[in-house]
Amino acid sequence: GEWLAASPWVQSIQNIAEQGFNLRLHNQELLALIPHSTVTRHQAELLAKIETSHRPDPQLLAALIPHDYSASRHQRLIDCPYRFFAADGLQLKTLEQITTELMKSDYGEKVHLILQAFHQTVEGLPEPFTERLTDTNREQALQHLNRLSEKVFMQHTEDSIQQRAWLQRWLSTTESYIDWQIQRNANWTIHRTELKTEARISDRARINGRLDRVDQNNDGYSIVDYKTGSPASRETALSGEDIQLTSYAALHQQVNQVIYLKLDQGTTRTATCLEEEELESCTQQTMQRLSELIDALHQSSPLPAWGDSNTCLYCDMSGLCRRQMWRQNTQTTD
Repeated sequence: GEWLAASPWVQSIQNIAEQGFNLRLHNQELLALIPHSTVTRHQAELLAKIETSHRPDPQLLAALIPHDYSASRHQRLIDCPYRFFAADGLQLKTLEQITTELMKSDYGEKVHLILQAFHQTVEGLPEPFTERLTDTNREQALQHLNRLSEKVFMQHTEDSIQQRAWLQRWLSTTESYIDWQIQRNANWTIHRTELKTEARISDRARINGRLDRVDQNNDGYSIVDYKTGSPASRETALSGEDIQLTSYAALHQQVNQVIYLKLDQGTTRTATCLEEEELESCTQQTMQRLSELIDALHQSSPLPAWGDSNTCLYCDMSGLCRRQMWRQNTQTTD
């Protein structure tokens, strides 16, 4: 029964009209007609005719079933089938917000670019540090990384207090990264960075992705995934709830280690690690489950909304599944 707020654009025009020209944009004739409208009903009458939504469980047309599965798309299918239906089947997405502020996701992308350019050549950026990192050249490497970081953070962006705050946050971590890399060199050598690759898992689908970094030793390869946010725990990776590490392992040959490398606020450490037989078993199970899920999609299996609190907290499709309404209905029935 309350007036809905106008869109920000309409409200801005209204403010300009009132402040600059002392004009109101309301249509007085329409306002006068509203109380006399024959379609006006009491709120209680209208609500009584509304049927509470039920948990959505649509089917996806065969023509809309994706053929390529990145780790993020695969994760959406696991987290909530309805979110996969809307985002990857119907390819719906929220409108992009135009902002000049550096967001947390932008910060992560800049850190990835810095580490790529530090180890291997990136067009438009200074040459990489080609020497093998040791205690002897530690200070030289740190200075090179810090200069590179300043260039990347200030590239194509406005110099602002916020930009410098994000830069200082990263600079507080560069020293710990150099120390971690010196220790890493004892057993591993960097093979590739930002490697785009793909692998076929069935006649109907293939997986693809971009590996932040691939290291190598005499026994095989290790995949390193940089994390400036909160990485998934080892338990969720082993249980199959988080599939990023095992998906990356399936994208490369002879992988005997995958890790999340936590980089933030002065700390560089291995947050999650899967290795050897454990990694191989989890990877096989993850890929087998994905293959079975894709077969189920082609058999028109429904894609229900789970209603999981953690997944829904960051979901862009909540306005479509209307979780609050069907959860209330379920609770009332129970």
